[in-house]
Amino acid sequence: IKESAERQGHASYAMEYFDFPDE
Repeated sequence: IKESAERQGHASYAMEYFDFPDE
């Protein structure tokens, strides 16, 4: 499913963009 892959990509981008703490 394309939507699933797209959502995962957005989530990964958001995590990198916001740079959440790894704790």
